[in-house]
Amino acid sequence: MGYKVYTLDFKTPLKSSKYNFLQPVIEAFSNKDIPKAVNYCSDIVESLVGEVGNREAIWINGEKSVEKTGIMAVVMGNKENKQYQNLPNTYHFISKMCAEQEDKTMLMDTYLDTLPEDHPAVASFAAARIAPSKTRASFFTSALATLSIFMDSYVASMISESEIDLNKFNEEKSVLYMILPDEKTTFYSLCSLFVNQVYTKLVELADAKGGRLKIRTNFILDEFGNFSAIPNFRWLFNSWRG
Repeated sequence: MGYKVYTLDFKTPLKSSKYNFLQPVIEAFSNKDIPKAVNYCSDIVESLVGEVGNREAIWINGEKSVEKTGIMAVVMGNKENKQYQNLPNTYHFISKMCAEQEDKTMLMDTYLDTLPEDHPAVASFAAARIAPSKTRASFFTSALATLSIFMDSYVASMISESEIDLNKFNEEKSVLYMILPDEKTTFYSLCSLFVNQVYTKLVELADAKGGRLKIRTNFILDEFGNFSAIPNFRWLFNSWRG
């Protein structure tokens, strides 16, 4: 029928199509649209962290601050080394740069001091940087715990580069299946993130063509009720109807 078929397979990652969840950030940065790159980065962090239980805002925002800084650093600092622009490397960056040294200093502070004051990584880390050391350590621990899902070598291979180009969803007829393990919810946040990224890209493509897509797109989300919350879903749902 002429359809290009992709799978985002978290059950058997070695059989999955590859997709780098930082791709929207990378593309915006490559196009020198830094504000858009920052917004995409915020979307990623919102999906990964969410609003967890009864956690106070200080802990949620602190964790988001650290993750956002890590993402912006690995994307903007590796323009010539694209193999490092991914979430597994974000984990490694945070784990190395946020570890306290023998002299009680932290490499992250040294690194940020080398950047311009208007660099997105400097701004995003501000909430964590001014916190007391023990509080800040909790932010780092939470960020690494969230990003630890990318440390599985099979999953890391699956999300470290991209075979799926969201731009092509409006150029060629495509089918994408998301496959999740039945026995755990570990990857639900990534499915929510992917749906959000696809939707955002389709809106951009439609806006560039007078508000209509070249190819009609249908979302069949059978297990949607089990996903992690999609940021701004009510707004997205109303827009889908249009």
